[in-house]
Amino acid sequence: MVKMSKGIFCFFVLLLIPTLYGQSVKATVSHTQVEIGQEFELSFSFEMKTTGEVRFTAPNLGNFYVFSGPNESRSTSLINMDLHVTGSYSYVLSAKKEGTFEIPGAIIKIEGKTFRTNSVKVIVKKGVGGKNPQAGSDIQQDLQNEIFIRTIVDKESALVGEQITVTYKLYFNPALQPDNPNYVKLPTFEGFWAEEIDMPGQVMLDMETYNGRNYYAGVIKTAALFATKTGSLEISPIILTLPVQVSTLRNKNQTDDFFNDPFFNRSRKIDYKITSTPAKVEISSLPVDLTIVNFSGGVGNFNVKTNTRKKVYKRNEPIRFEILISGSGNIELVDAGKIEFDKSFEVLDPNINKTIVRTGVISGSKSIEYVLIPRDGGKYVLPAVDFVYFDLASKELKTIKTEEIPLTISDVSYNEGATGNETENIDIFTGDIDLDESVPTYPALWFVITLFVLPAFAAGFFVFYKKKEAVRLSDPELRKRNAARKIASDKLVTADKMRKTANHDLFFTETATALEGYLETKYSLQKSEFTSGLVFDKLIESGIEPALAQDVRSLLDDCELMRFAPVDGKKERMDEFYDRTSVIIQRFEGLTVDENFKNHFVWFYNLSFVKF
Repeated sequence: MVKMSKGIFCFFVLLLIPTLYGQSVKATVSHTQVEIGQEFELSFSFEMKTTGEVRFTAPNLGNFYVFSGPNESRSTSLINMDLHVTGSYSYVLSAKKEGTFEIPGAIIKIEGKTFRTNSVKVIVKKGVGGKNPQAGSDIQQDLQNEIFIRTIVDKESALVGEQITVTYKLYFNPALQPDNPNYVKLPTFEGFWAEEIDMPGQVMLDMETYNGRNYYAGVIKTAALFATKTGSLEISPIILTLPVQVSTLRNKNQTDDFFNDPFFNRSRKIDYKITSTPAKVEISSLPVDLTIVNFSGGVGNFNVKTNTRKKVYKRNEPIRFEILISGSGNIELVDAGKIEFDKSFEVLDPNINKTIVRTGVISGSKSIEYVLIPRDGGKYVLPAVDFVYFDLASKELKTIKTEEIPLTISDVSYNEGATGNETENIDIFTGDIDLDESVPTYPALWFVITLFVLPAFAAGFFVFYKKKEAVRLSDPELRKRNAARKIASDKLVTADKMRKTANHDLFFTETATALEGYLETKYSLQKSEFTSGLVFDKLIESGIEPALAQDVRSLLDDCELMRFAPVDGKKERMDEFYDRTSVIIQRFEGLTVDENFKNHFVWFYNLSFVKF
């Protein structure tokens, strides 16, 4: 056996180092010490010697507000015939509170190999928060009391699922002459299901006295929140920049005239960033034992009923069994639970439609419609529904039990066509009969084939097709996919109507719910936890290409902005958002996107895919 000297061994190890370390990852921050409200950049970078696939999993950033990110960048260079690829995923953050925080490392997969970056430490100190580079420190200090946003909640403690109304109200000195705001960050309401409360298209301003001073004040956003977990929950702030007119004093000590005497003072416009005041609520669990009942998740005041369109059906005829839940409360999170139908019924995935009234206390209705296919004739009973909800008025559980629905299924098959059983009138002929003695003629061969062979072949093919279709429809993944298509189709039909009538408020709501409902159904996402970030991560885990996942995330964020922010150009951008939604769903379905085909998307899906 040949022994290798230490020197030769070290030489070979040094030669291998570039191969062993062909990939490297690291995390950096632009500032290791920041103040509350101050923005800084967090970056996760990588280097590699390949153009292969890179997948990124972000760490927990719960102690920070995310203004943007992950923002991806990549560059490729060739130095001395050596391929060199660098890239990064970056965030713009600001801290929620004081303290020393360690941001864990991110996970970066390069061509299937997993790397974890180093962790980074950020020290957060109390400061004036969110400094504006355009404004000097003196102006910054003065503006704090001249323009601000209050976060107002109607209650400081609530139960899980109980409505909390949060209002963001802007106060400003009229001498500032603010222009239209630019929203830097809209609230994300982590830990809550949120419903935007309808507001006038324009902010209504009134004179109001606050802390002994007079301000112009107006509500810029109101939302109804329903907590989905217990504990002390923070209501995320709204952050915006506002162009304001500020004065520069000749005598810096004349602070009393700083805003009130523009004639003698020079003035200039600055973009001032405002972060709303923090707010927290304490959330308690429901004071009842939910393990002994089939709880619907409803908290409020509800009613429920069931119905079918008729009571007598044929075999294989679709039965539409509707469960209609109505009332006030967290209607979005309510579920009728699992319904047990007779084994002779084939049960398709339910179609869910909602009507939500967003004025003050959230109310509305939710229709859960099952399509049942009876395979055998006879007498049947559709089961009663036990709907259990928590009544806020009495602070106790209430149960509503619907009545059973009797059905009769005839032995006649729905898809075999009608059978003729009517008698015909017969005339009796009493005259002479002339006998024709000519040679009889017989039908041509093609006529015999057409009359007998082709119908037999068609019947055989129909039976084969029905069996194959039954096997196909029994596939749960296919049923889930068809249900997702149906939701997207229905919502886009409504969005198209809103587009044609220029109803931009309802248009963006229907467009967003079309994509949300499609993704929730197809990927089994929980509605209460549905965020654009969660959807992005879920799509990446499911093997969706990053570009498509990022397009979905961008569209969801843009829809939220158009729905909830008072931005200009909503009507003008409806066609753009309709096309973006149609194209994304076509890409999920593996269809080739045709520019002339986008506007026919809804028609195509209704015609080709929605089957019972």
